[in-house]
Amino acid sequence: MYPDPRLCRPRRTPASGNQAARRQGKQGHLRAALVLVATLASWATAGPWAAAAYGAAGASASGQLQPVMLGANYAPIALSCSPTRCNVTGSTPNGATFVGALNPLTRSFRVLNVGKALGDNISALVCPPGLSACIGAGSSSGIGTWERVSTITGNFGPVTPAPGTLGFDALACSSTGQCWLGGYQGKYPNFTSVFVPLSLSVGPTGTMGKARVGPKGQGVAVACPSSTCLGLVTSSTSSQVVVLKGGAIVASHPVSPSLHLGCADPVSCFAVGFAKAVPVNGATGVPGPGSPLPYKQAQGIACPSPVECVVAGYTKISASGTDASALSVILPGRPARTLALELPWSAALNALSCSSPMLCWVAGYSAKGGFVVPVPVAR
Repeated sequence: MYPDPRLCRPRRTPASGNQAARRQGKQGHLRAALVLVATLASWATAGPWAAAAYGAAGASASGQLQPVMLGANYAPIALSCSPTRCNVTGSTPNGATFVGALNPLTRSFRVLNVGKALGDNISALVCPPGLSACIGAGSSSGIGTWERVSTITGNFGPVTPAPGTLGFDALACSSTGQCWLGGYQGKYPNFTSVFVPLSLSVGPTGTMGKARVGPKGQGVAVACPSSTCLGLVTSSTSSQVVVLKGGAIVASHPVSPSLHLGCADPVSCFAVGFAKAVPVNGATGVPGPGSPLPYKQAQGIACPSPVECVVAGYTKISASGTDASALSVILPGRPARTLALELPWSAALNALSCSSPMLCWVAGYSAKGGFVVPVPVAR
């Protein structure tokens, strides 16, 4: 048994009241750990990590990463970065969804728009290159939805519902604009995963295909390294990788308990969740033997280049909120390596994205407010 995958994420999803209370109650006891994935060559030549060397990239001389603070009223949930902009969505204290923009070069943040209280919930965000809008996925009034989010004004909509679904927690798109939404249907705790194909066109407007019902559990992650996408289904007892192709689920493979998927190239993907990083073939969905990771729970993975990935997670979850933070190296066919690096304070981590092969960003929330932290990727 392991935690419900949504337990430690401050999302306004259509979970039961008891589930939402458990999720909110545990957030205050989580201390964050950041895990950096780099090439083994850079690890071997650099020797021990000198945090002072990263002062310009977001770490202080003490080794603590220096966050960009968003303010007490903005808790980021979804993040999508490019070299010139990180688009951020999240929630406010009254349950409204906000849209903001972070400049990775100047480290400046501004709020573009705040929606109505208890409005649409956006749990996942994808911003196709060259378009003036992102695609957000989540829920509205107990139904899974997706919608446009303007990167210019921050305006939402139009909102498109997916009948028969309760909510979406995952969204990914290929370079050709073929996307998949990952979510769930049914009643807690007996959810069934559901995946919905989505084809984007200029605008972006989009055409939603037929919902495909997957294994028991929740569709918690999607990755699209090519025209073939992978989905991750997790329940309270197991996880499975499903292969999404041609508008259908064409295969399913059991995998170690996992919460997130990331792909470095069309073949090399990783599933992460707890104590392992499991390599997954991006074309077939077949998992390989995992490498140990120092997590109680991973909160995200992003792969900024074909040879490196970044993972964010917690090394300890306890009532006291104490832990030891870590850096890790994972590469296909190689064991993970770890080294300590800390945030300045206890925090919940919610999203991870990379603006370049050299720099990634982790978004979360603490008693000091919402934040986005730059994480330099060693070369």
